[in-house]
Amino acid sequence: MEHKQLLFIALSMLVLAGCQPAAPPAPGDTTAPRVTTATPGDGAVGVSKNDAVVLTFSEPMDTAATEGAFQLLDPAGAPAAINFSWEDGNRRLVATPAAPLAYSTNASYLTYHYRLAASAKDPAGNPLAAAFAAGFSTMRLLGFQIESEPDRDGAVASDGGVDAAGASAFLGDTDAASASRTFFSFPLDGLPAGTESVVSAELRLYAQNATGSPDDLQYRMDHLAYGELDAGDYAAAESENQPIFPHAAGTWRFGLRQWVASDWSNGEGRIQIRLRSDNDGDGASDGYVLNTAEAAGNKPTLQVVVYAP
Repeated sequence: MEHKQLLFIALSMLVLAGCQPAAPPAPGDTTAPRVTTATPGDGAVGVSKNDAVVLTFSEPMDTAATEGAFQLLDPAGAPAAINFSWEDGNRRLVATPAAPLAYSTNASYLTYHYRLAASAKDPAGNPLAAAFAAGFSTMRLLGFQIESEPDRDGAVASDGGVDAAGASAFLGDTDAASASRTFFSFPLDGLPAGTESVVSAELRLYAQNATGSPDDLQYRMDHLAYGELDAGDYAAAESENQPIFPHAAGTWRFGLRQWVASDWSNGEGRIQIRLRSDNDGDGASDGYVLNTAEAAGNKPTLQVVVYAP
C-alpha cells in the first residue's frame, strides 16, 4: 500500500510539472539597420564616370530587399541600370552603374541622385531606420587659355646667344652655318586639381613675318624640359618631337594633347616647347619672326580643354 501511495505522489508531481507555463522565448533582433557611410557623399562634384555608389550599413542586410529598395536616377530623373555586389559579410553594398556615368559637355554640372527606401531590411526583417538619399555631380568640360612665361620663352642661337627678353624670336637659319631656335614655356598649375583627362590642347603662335625663303627649310617641334632659358638649350635632348609645316605669316596652330596630358599626369609644373629648323646652306637668313610673351598682342598661348570637377 505504501508503495502505491508513493507511485501516486510521483505521478501527481509529473502532471503538475507539465501544467506549468512555458518560459518566454528569448527576444529576437529588433534593432533597425542604419546607413553609416555613403560614397559619393551628398553634394560631391567631379565623380568619375566609372565610380560606383557604395553604402555601408550598421549590420548585415537582406541583400534582395536592399537591392530592390535602391535607385540611381540619371540627370533627367530616369532610373539607371545597376549591377550589385556585396562586401564585408553583406554590410557593404556596391552599386555599379551598368553604363558609364555621363559627363557635362560644358561648364555646368550634370547631377545624379541615389536613394534607398525604408523597405531595405536586415535578415530579421527590421526595416531601415530611415530612408536615405543623396546627390552628386560628375566631371564637366572646362577650357583654359594659358599664356607663355615671359622669362622662359625667347630664342637661342647656335653661337650661344640667348634672347629671353625680346618681344619677338627668330626661327630659322641666319647664314650658311648658323641658326636660331625658339622656345615657349606654359605653366600647368592653373589647371584644376582633380583634372581627370586632357581632351584637347592646341599651341597657338603668331608669326609676324617671313624672312628670305622659309619654305626651303624643314621644321620640327620638340618636347623637352629646359627650365630657365640658357645657351645649352639650343642642343638639349628632347623627349619627343614631331614635324611641323609653317607656310605663312599669321597664326600657327599645333595639336599638343598627348604632350600636355603626359606632363600633367607626371606632375610637371609646365610644358616646354622648342621649334627648330635645318639650314639650307645658301648663306642667307631664312625663317620666321615669332611673337613672344613680351609682345603687345598675339601672344603665344596654349588652349587646353579638360574634364575636371
